[in-house]
Amino acid sequence: MAEKTKANTKRFAHASPYSTWIAIAMLLPFLVVLVALVWATGRVFVWYAVAVNVTTFLLYWQDKSAAKKNIGRVPELVLHALALAGGVPGALLAQRVFRHKTRKWQFQAIFWPSVALYLAITAWGMAGILTAHGWRGQMWTAFGAGVLAAINVAAFVLEPMRSRSRVKAARVILVTLGGGLGAAFRDQRGAGAAWLPYLAATAQLSAALVPVMMAVKSMIT
Repeated sequence: MAEKTKANTKRFAHASPYSTWIAIAMLLPFLVVLVALVWATGRVFVWYAVAVNVTTFLLYWQDKSAAKKNIGRVPELVLHALALAGGVPGALLAQRVFRHKTRKWQFQAIFWPSVALYLAITAWGMAGILTAHGWRGQMWTAFGAGVLAAINVAAFVLEPMRSRSRVKAARVILVTLGGGLGAAFRDQRGAGAAWLPYLAATAQLSAALVPVMMAVKSMIT
């Protein structure tokens, strides 16, 4: 009897192959408003960034809800594709808000390289912006990337010690200076949940959307 119940649970966990389309249908009113805004303002890339991140966040919510109810799940391929399409900020925030996919190493092994690719495109776009304004874009971008990497490594190391009084102030400073990603990455592997790294990392990744969109625009125009 127990084996039969387990088999039924496993069967129903993937019972609805249309769950992704149902989730997308829920987004249709938002997409209609989005199209109207793009049409009225002409700011295609701005609204695209908003759309892909809102869609990513809502599909994480849909998948978390489906996991609790043992019904059709949103394919992980869809979540990864949205992250690669610019939905990294929405994905990271959704992982913290819903505590979803944070401990599944197979998922994270793909997600974090997506973040790295996103940051690489950001660096490329920033180098182009600086060069266009008469700066040595590649040199300053490399310098900034090195500083941010060092800050994130330090935040990664200090995150498990965040409860210590002597570490709290240093941790806040590091996260504020751009170490949110390192702290958030470490937080997924430790006990408890901290809001600060995820909120800071989401804000930093959202700001990075500007050079990312400019880099993409330069490739297609």
